[in-house]
Amino acid sequence: DYIVCVSESAKNTFIKLYPQENKKAFVIHNLTNPCIKKLATYPNKICTLYKDTNNIIVSVGRLDPIKRFHLIPDIAYELRKRDLDFVWLIVGGGNKEYENKINTKIKELNLSETVRLTGAESNPYPLMSMSDVIVCTSESEAYPMVFLEANQLGKYVISTDFESAKEILKPGIGERTSIEQMSDRLLAFMENKRPANTKLDPNESEFSKFTHLLRFK
Repeated sequence: DYIVCVSESAKNTFIKLYPQENKKAFVIHNLTNPCIKKLATYPNKICTLYKDTNNIIVSVGRLDPIKRFHLIPDIAYELRKRDLDFVWLIVGGGNKEYENKINTKIKELNLSETVRLTGAESNPYPLMSMSDVIVCTSESEAYPMVFLEANQLGKYVISTDFESAKEILKPGIGERTSIEQMSDRLLAFMENKRPANTKLDPNESEFSKFTHLLRFK
């Protein structure tokens, strides 16, 4: 009866492929875990290790080339050349070959003390909560949950500029940039740190859309 897409950009892509299904397609954004703030308070060994670090950048996602985590060492290298003292944590597991590629780049640039792959975390929220900023380097995303989760934790997001990012990253929530400009934007942010000062509350509105579809089925 209905075809639900998680973002306007996903819906637009779907309709281009299946224009005959246009009237069936609706957008219902992903819901967030209502317990995020509580989960963020749970003990975490990595948080303990970096509790005295001044500048912490966190990127979260499965290790997959589309996330472009392999570009993080190059961005980190540029920041180090500009005398920024920081740690960048890449939180996620997955493709072992891709993980090895990232680690090789980290070692080549002598960034083992700066960029760290934490592996998969069943509860990434303590790491996100201790960060100064959440960074997304993805080539594309259907509708990035990490943006919503970061916002629930009051964290500012700096992301590459893909279609669905435009739906979430409004002023006060985060900003979009290019891979080439990422080091500039991060350096500027670290010189003027700020929380996300605009709160998203998607659960109630998105659940209402879902119940509306069921009601008029």
